[in-house]
Amino acid sequence: MLLTDYIDSVYGTARGNRARFLKDNPDILPQELSRWLKAGLKIRPETGEIYKPVSRRVRIPSAVAAGAGVFLSDDLRERVASLATAQNVTTDAMLNALVEREELCRKLSLQTDNGVLRRNRRKFRHAIF
Repeated sequence: MLLTDYIDSVYGTARGNRARFLKDNPDILPQELSRWLKAGLKIRPETGEIYKPVSRRVRIPSAVAAGAGVFLSDDLRERVASLATAQNVTTDAMLNALVEREELCRKLSLQTDNGVLRRNRRKFRHAIF
């Protein structure tokens, strides 16, 4: 996300939005911010990292990236790690379990859309009562 877009989305587009940004980030000088905005620098909102975009792209095999947690922000990685610790499993096992759960939810929602689950739900409801 462009730094200008981030400032506009978080601090609004009204006059003084850059001043409010600088007030929240006292370690950034106004002339520094101005230089960054002119250069078109980007920001990773998950981490707050400001970086210069380059025209080159790297290819990351999806299996390697998912296994390494590359697509997760630092905050999400920490949350998955704390969940894994609480459940006495590895971070990879917790991440795999969360992905499997999401895939199962997606499959069930597709079945609901097709009406398969509705018929089974009626049978189940009659069996309970």
